[in-house]
Amino acid sequence: MAVAKQVRAELLSLLKSEDWFTDELAKELPLKWEKHGDLVLVPEKTFLSTSIWLQHIKILEAACKLLRCNRLARRIGPTQNDDFRSPKIQMLFGNSTSVTKKENGILYSWDLSKCMFSSGNITEKQRIGSWDLKGKVVVDMYAGIGYFTLTYLIHSKCELVYACEWNPASVEALQNNFKLNKISPDRYVLLPGDNRKTCPKGVADHVNLGLIPSSEDGWPAACAALKKDSGGMLHVHGNVDSKPGETENNEGEPSSIDASTTKWGSHVTKRIQNIFCDLYPNEEWKVSVENMVKVKSYAPHVDHVVADILCCPSL
Repeated sequence: MAVAKQVRAELLSLLKSEDWFTDELAKELPLKWEKHGDLVLVPEKTFLSTSIWLQHIKILEAACKLLRCNRLARRIGPTQNDDFRSPKIQMLFGNSTSVTKKENGILYSWDLSKCMFSSGNITEKQRIGSWDLKGKVVVDMYAGIGYFTLTYLIHSKCELVYACEWNPASVEALQNNFKLNKISPDRYVLLPGDNRKTCPKGVADHVNLGLIPSSEDGWPAACAALKKDSGGMLHVHGNVDSKPGETENNEGEPSSIDASTTKWGSHVTKRIQNIFCDLYPNEEWKVSVENMVKVKSYAPHVDHVVADILCCPSL
């Protein structure tokens, strides 16, 4: 926040010295941002009066210098409600929307206008990266540009990842990111298209379902992807409405879990149990919540959480 205040103060001083100051423009100066390589992405309400700011290009140039970037862009609304959850951005300074960044030791390259990237998921990437998955097979149901796929391969050192993704731009970016990170082609299988049709069956020790607000449409395919003889773990992401004052203390977990999240975990378990009953009607499967963690606050009183669901056939 100290850096943000300094950036804002210097831009405010420049506005005044150039005799461009208004209360409205002052409110639009940046207080937070995301940095992706040499491009900085600011929130929707920052530099909102775009036509005016483009006339005051000196301010945008100064912002780039202070933010140590060559390009500046702003969000122009929430993620599009299309099949691919495409971002909506506007370039303020510079032209290209293609970016490359290194996070947690992994290189990612993608087009900001076509593919999503969430810096807020870093704690979950670190959690996955701490696991030893040598010899294990992973199915990533929503691979995107490789947010979790590459973590499983590089840090968890799993043997093989089946990466499902239906956004053509993300598929292209993921293929490029495999090459950027020098991942051997025999360690991944890229499966473009609808994962309900492309997801492999009976191959996985772990299945990652990293889609919010809900990945429930993919649960039947995820259950079928687990090895039939030994089962495995589903890592189910979801958005949960949280209620202040309902916190339960769970020492040793990355963050506290409230009663609403516990209730959501029970729903996931029951739904998964029913899927296995339909999938293998003559067999009994045990389904249990092994762990639940909060990834981040997605919105006021809405938490992005992950439930690790252990699914095993009864012997």
